[in-house]
Amino acid sequence: MTRRRNAPDCPRGAERWPAMLALMSSNDAAGGGPKAQKVKLAAMGELPPHPHGRSPSGGHLLVFQNTGHPIKTETGWPKLGIDPKAGRLQFTTCPSKRLGCPYRWETPPGAFTPPPAPRWLLAALELPPEPKRQALQALTTDRAGNMLREAGRRVQCASNGSRNSSLNAAAYTAGGLHGAGVLGEREAVLFLYSVGRGIGLTDAECRGTIRSGFNAGVKNPLKDRR
Repeated sequence: MTRRRNAPDCPRGAERWPAMLALMSSNDAAGGGPKAQKVKLAAMGELPPHPHGRSPSGGHLLVFQNTGHPIKTETGWPKLGIDPKAGRLQFTTCPSKRLGCPYRWETPPGAFTPPPAPRWLLAALELPPEPKRQALQALTTDRAGNMLREAGRRVQCASNGSRNSSLNAAAYTAGGLHGAGVLGEREAVLFLYSVGRGIGLTDAECRGTIRSGFNAGVKNPLKDRR
C-alpha cells in the first residue's frame, strides 16, 4: 500500500485494521464491468455504511470488521466478479495511481470504524457444505505418528507470513496418511489444531486451513503419490 504524508483526504486505508473482511468487485469483461458489479453488490442486500474505495478501472472495495465468521475467500464467490477476502490484508489505495489514474475513496476509512458485515452477507459468503466422504477406519502407525509430529514441528518453525500455508501443508500430509489407512483422523486434526492455535492462528483460520488441506490429502493417499 502506498502512503503519502500530510494527505488528510487520502487516509491510510485498510492497513489500520489488522482483522478485516473485504469484498471486492472486478471490472473484467467476464464479470460484466464495474457497473454490473455494483448492481450485483446492491442486489445482494442492504449494506450498513462502510469504507468504500474505487480502483482506477472502476472496481469496488468494501471494508467491514472481521468477526471471525468463516467465509469462502475465492474469486467468483458467491457471484462472478466478486472477490471476498478476510484476515490481515493490504490493498492499493489513495494516493496510489495506476497508469496515471488515481485510486480513491468514495467513503474514506477515517469517517467511521468499519462495521461488522451484515448477517445476510456472511451467510452468502459462507463455505459451501462439504461433500460427504466415506469414513475410514485407520489406526495410527508409529511411522505415520512420527511424520505427523515432524509436520507439526515445521509449522511451529514457520515464519509469520507462511503459517497458514505451512499448516495447510501439514494437514495435506495428514490427510494423505489417513487416506492410506495409517493415521487416525481425530488424532491428526486435534494435533494440528493445537499446533495452529499455539502459533497464534485463530479458531476460524485453524479450522478452515486444516479442513482444506486434510480433505485434499485424503483424495491423494500418501501410498499412491509418485
